[in-house]
Amino acid sequence: MAAHKVAHATLTGPSVVKELVFGAIFGLAAGTLWKMHHWNEQRKVRAFYDLLEKVLLFMFLLIDIQPPTSILNQASMSSANQEEMHPEISFWF
Repeated sequence: MAAHKVAHATLTGPSVVKELVFGAIFGLAAGTLWKMHHWNEQRKVRAFYDLLEKVLLFMFLLIDIQPPTSILNQASMSSANQEEMHPEISFWF
């Protein structure tokens, strides 16, 4: 009986160059995703503080510039009475 030869894959040791390339690629991919996450968080924080600044400016303008009817009503009140009715206004000044 004749023995048949079957081609088996020969196992070789790890390729250092291939592992370095794969490590660099995976490291850069993970670093890019991490950096994109931080850019997104930074954008959210910047948008929050911009909105907060706009709201505070708008609130200051609302307190400073009031409709004519409220100005006429407040003209008849004393300043102590106004602070009792609107304590948040005295907080800003």
